[in-house]
Amino acid sequence: MTGRLFVCLLSLAALAGGACHSVEGDRILASHLAAVAPEFARLDPDLALAHSPAAGSHRTFRVPELRRLAARHGLELAQPASACFERPASRLSEDAVRVAVESALQPLGAQATIVDFSRHPLPAGRLEFSPSALPAPLPGKANHPVIWRGVLRHGEGRTVPVWVRLRLHATWSRLVAARKLEPGRPIEAGDVRLEVAAGVAPGGDFLTDPGQALGSLPRRSLPAGTTLRRVWLRIPDDVERGSRVAVTVRSGGAILRLEGLAETAGRVGDRVMVKNLASGRRFAATVEAPGEVAVRTGVDR
Repeated sequence: MTGRLFVCLLSLAALAGGACHSVEGDRILASHLAAVAPEFARLDPDLALAHSPAAGSHRTFRVPELRRLAARHGLELAQPASACFERPASRLSEDAVRVAVESALQPLGAQATIVDFSRHPLPAGRLEFSPSALPAPLPGKANHPVIWRGVLRHGEGRTVPVWVRLRLHATWSRLVAARKLEPGRPIEAGDVRLEVAAGVAPGGDFLTDPGQALGSLPRRSLPAGTTLRRVWLRIPDDVERGSRVAVTVRSGGAILRLEGLAETAGRVGDRVMVKNLASGRRFAATVEAPGEVAVRTGVDR
């Protein structure tokens, strides 16, 4: 072995054997470097001087680099030495995963059994699982584990993907079409039924009670077995466009009744346009009840 190679190996061995200073954040600060070179204590301790290494790895500042860094801030190092910094990383504990999972499931009224989770080393941070990212069990496989993907938040807004495989212990009620629902035909009691499904209720406007659908009109054809959503239904207007309406005209103490044709739709309290079927005259009226509108032209006595 040549003398030069032997010296290099000794230097690397000495460097590797030196203790690395722990850094939690994304930046190496003046306060960190002050621990190895007192001259850096003259700077603002929160001054960021370099990027931290990736989680689970280390970064070494050799003497020439430390001298340049010090000179850039008007400092001169008396006895410079190499400095090593490391970003701690550790594997997730089952307890930490369970706490994060239970916190995310609590608003959903569900529980779960953890089967497995991310095992790679991670920086210190906060675990988050979003209920909207929780997958529903496959049909007929309610007891099969599902993979829930989340993130670990750390540093200055950084995230690392994580996952947990779990079995869900929950059910949710859903309203389904008992028969094919046609657009424009009001839903009746026998048209829908309530079913209980395994898993956590998915996000969205799914209906969970027959009363939410009865009397509504499907916006499109819905096959039997369809899980009903609010957006697919509409509440019928009390006066439909193109329908015949009974018109009551009040003028003082006089009352006139006639038949009209609604040219716009509306519900009780809305103003709609109506055409007098006898004269062809158009006028505005107020919806008072299904199929009934009224016009007031004077002051009641």
